Amino acid sequence: MQLSKQQQMDFDANNRRFGFTAESLSQLPAHTPQKITFSKDPQVSSVPPKMITVANLAELKALVSLPKTDDDSHLNYPPALDLAEVKTGLTAAHRQQLRAALHCGVAGETAKVADSDLALLQEYEFPMTLAAFAMTDHTVKSGEILELGNGTTTNFGTLTIEAGGQVKSSGQAYLNCQNLNQQGSQPSGSYTINLSMPTLNPAKAANGKAGNDGHQGQQGSPGAKCASHCKTAPGNGGKGGNGGNGAPGDNGTHGAHGPILYCMINSASGNISIHSGAQEGQAGGNGGAGGNGGKGGEAGHNPGPCPDAKSGSEGDGGSGGAGGNGGNGGNGAQIYFYYDKSQPKPSIEPTYSTTNGGEQGSGGAPGKGHTSGDPGKGGAPGKPGAPGVIKAIPSNN
Repeated sequence: MQLSKQQQMDFDANNRRFGFTAESLSQLPAHTPQKITFSKDPQVSSVPPKMITVANLAELKALVSLPKTDDDSHLNYPPALDLAEVKTGLTAAHRQQLRAALHCGVAGETAKVADSDLALLQEYEFPMTLAAFAMTDHTVKSGEILELGNGTTTNFGTLTIEAGGQVKSSGQAYLNCQNLNQQGSQPSGSYTINLSMPTLNPAKAANGKAGNDGHQGQQGSPGAKCASHCKTAPGNGGKGGNGGNGAPGDNGTHGAHGPILYCMINSASGNISIHSGAQEGQAGGNGGAGGNGGKGGEAGHNPGPCPDAKSGSEGDGGSGGAGGNGGNGGNGAQIYFYYDKSQPKPSIEPTYSTTNGGEQGSGGAPGKGHTSGDPGKGGAPGKPGAPGVIKAIPSNN
């Protein structure tokens, strides 16, 4: 599709920021695979990446140059991290909050991000590297995938997606495009932009091992007689050994958080379907069953005429192991689709995956015995992750 004069100027300006010239644009191999990957890793990327070192947030903001909007109501600025909490290092929750601060710093007003968070971003996120790619035109044919890796920024003049072709992303990526053209309708399970995530495998954490059964009690000592009378009475059998307790089930793994994709689109045509994926938490493992108490020992041999001895009592049953907790669901993927408000509003169909936490594991059954063990307690279900985000944002290009 021919670019307008303004679109050509914008395309060229993006290329200059990334260090491309008309003669140095990215070139696909002669025989392209069904999956084309743009990656920071040269061993993975289908096209050699142009690496750019970014020293700080201001440089990142200038490099990706997200479009200006009338307001920033599409952003949720996070509260400042507690510096006392992060002195010994960042937890996964802290890193997720910093990720939100980075997003708001890039897409919104840096002044609205806490100074302490800006300092932490500089310490933990910068310097960073981005891999840049630029192509005048590209068509993702039916059955093909264009994969935008983490830390990539891509500039297209015209990007055409055939029905059954998809753009995917596995991390934080930036997609610039003057013309985005979806040809035809996507079949079921296929999307123009698909940020789906794999399910955790296995779906359930390991179950706890069952407790061992108790050993049989010792046989009672034999009796003895002397001529016609009882000299030594036979001994009673020993009590059986107690059953072992069942092991607890493993806790489920937390689902991974979804990627973030920024789409800067001047003009879009066709029905643009966008899917925000998520990874649900893994189910907790079941607790192991308690072992059964051992059989009581046999009574000692009675040679007569001694009184009979008694068999030993059964051992006590072991308690069942506790069920594992379900893993928390990961946050859904985020797609921010900027479009030039002077152009016709694009037709966007959003769909979302669920962000459920994993189911809790069941407690193990109690072992049987003279006194049965206690049943294991069930685990707690995982918490759901934040829902995915798909926002079409008018911009002042």
